[in-house]
Amino acid sequence: IGIAAFARRSQSPAGFRRGRGRGGLLAATRCRGCALSCAAAPGRRGTARRRTHFVFGGGDANGESMRERSAERHGAVLMAASALAFALMGLLVKLASERLPSQEIVLARAVITLFLSLAMLRQAKLAPWGKRPLLLTLRGVLGMAALNCHYYALDALPLGDATAIHFVNPIFTALLAAPLLGERLAWLHAASVAAGMLGVIFVQKPQFLFASPDPLEPTAVAIAVLGALLSAAAYVTVRKLRATEDPLVIVFYLALVTVVASLPFAAQQWVAPTPWEWLLFLGIGATTQAGQVCLTRALHLLPAGRATAIGYLQIVFAATFGAIFYGEAQDPWGLLGIVLIVGGTLCLGREPAATPGGQGPAPPSAGATAEIPRAADR
Repeated sequence: IGIAAFARRSQSPAGFRRGRGRGGLLAATRCRGCALSCAAAPGRRGTARRRTHFVFGGGDANGESMRERSAERHGAVLMAASALAFALMGLLVKLASERLPSQEIVLARAVITLFLSLAMLRQAKLAPWGKRPLLLTLRGVLGMAALNCHYYALDALPLGDATAIHFVNPIFTALLAAPLLGERLAWLHAASVAAGMLGVIFVQKPQFLFASPDPLEPTAVAIAVLGALLSAAAYVTVRKLRATEDPLVIVFYLALVTVVASLPFAAQQWVAPTPWEWLLFLGIGATTQAGQVCLTRALHLLPAGRATAIGYLQIVFAATFGAIFYGEAQDPWGLLGIVLIVGGTLCLGREPAATPGGQGPAPPSAGATAEIPRAADR
């Protein structure tokens, strides 16, 4: 490659200098618009012929792909930060739910997130109401319902199991994306659905299938699965909104709808928090806001498969926190269930969704992305 690059430089010094970028890594790319590049360097022959240009990373010939990779790296960092923030949020919710009702925790978190969102919108000089208020409100309603289910599961189930069951939502997202986003539901998606559902069974360990001395409560597992389904529906709306709405506006609507909807229920069973619980509320709101903003921005930048893989760090974080603070340990069946859920969802990112009419791969969307997520329910 170095010899070829030197030969190219000797033939056209101007062309070589034009390919020098900031990355410092030598790469070879085949020019798809040779006529344009050759026209930019007078004296070359065969302007219509496809050539191989040797350039340094970040050069003009592959500048577009370098920018895309930079955006993907940024999205990967944001997704990892989101996973850690949401795992911390789950731990704080479980600590607060030892004495406080879940509706009160949901309300407190939403109030803190609402004020943080307003402050960030004001700093960014953005109008909070958005361009599609009806769809934004629907996203908020779905996210609020998913949030309540998820918080109930965090209270009633072990931290790692509740988080693992919640990660079935990308599989539901693929099922919903077929009719709502026009994406193709391939056999691989059907296999992923079966693997995810089987994984939930292994995590729950029902007594009629397993001789487990301590199976999970079926009602709590059902509510956790319902939360994953509602979360998937909210993901579809997030992907529809990304073309017109700023991520801060989407986060603001979730907080606003949650405050309005949860206030009557929380007032009926209000328990006065202690100073320690007020600190937990602040921590829940702060980690939620950080995770929500990081996640929503990452979904604008990151391709589907990578978003799914990185997002599963949350299960690792949650299981670690559960083992440290509550002494929770996974048995072999539970570990197998988590592997099936993770593997089933990762398979969704291996096959790109097709656009209606068979026009080839579509841009990343909630259905085929297997997105993790979490933008809906957090």
